[in-house]
Amino acid sequence: MTASRLPGSEQERTCTGRTLVSTEVRRGERVTVWLDGRDRLVSTPTGRVDAAVESALFGLGAALVVSGAAFGTASLARRRLDRRRLAQWDEQWRLVGPRWSQRAG
Repeated sequence: MTASRLPGSEQERTCTGRTLVSTEVRRGERVTVWLDGRDRLVSTPTGRVDAAVESALFGLGAALVVSGAAFGTASLARRRLDRRRLAQWDEQWRLVGPRWSQRAG
């Protein structure tokens, strides 16, 4: 455990915490650590490339989910409309079918 001074903050304060460091770091040497909004140690923030790739993947995933939902909704609506049309066609064929069959035969 080590005490650290946080320069550049609104109020310079001392925090303590534990973190893993390389075995090549000597005692008294400066080590950069990252803190969250509650002054807890966190892992290194992602770089620009990693952030861009992650954003692109999340965007692609969101687009796939939205398009899948739209496709599913359209398929369901089409199925219901087709059932309705077939029921209407069947009902009309019951009326017209007997007369049509007599002409053909």
